[in-house]
Amino acid sequence: MGFECRQCGICCLSLGPYLTVISDSHDGTYQLYHEVTGETDLVRIDPDKLHLLSDTTLQEEEPEACTFLRRDPASGRVRCIVHATRPLLCQQYACYEILITYPDREWAGRVKGGRALLTADPGLRNLWDEMIQPLAISNDTKWRDTVRTILSARGYQVIW
Repeated sequence: MGFECRQCGICCLSLGPYLTVISDSHDGTYQLYHEVTGETDLVRIDPDKLHLLSDTTLQEEEPEACTFLRRDPASGRVRCIVHATRPLLCQQYACYEILITYPDREWAGRVKGGRALLTADPGLRNLWDEMIQPLAISNDTKWRDTVRTILSARGYQVIW
């Protein structure tokens, strides 16, 4: 089973401070500056997402979200409105298969391909090393279900 984007937006919720609009041509084209790489990119609003441009509710709720991230009211999905012309850095982003949060939805950890956990939470790391890493389940669906059961029983939430 390959990765399928769920359009949750988690990948871009912290990009706002790093991508700055430096010019707006007022025709749906923007020049961006990337604070980390020092590069600039020209992006354009995707024609099929133009109707989402004026709704900045997501940025009000998530102040660090990318300025081009929008929640589609019709589907509830979170969409990049410049997806077709997004910066190379965004194109190269590798999403995580599983997001692990605390009950308040605050980030606790992420699982990348190969079942590798990224976390700064020592309790989650210990739980992972002792109970999840040793699992000998080759079927991905069964493995994810088992991981969800183990983590949920200890107060974490699992999103995929």
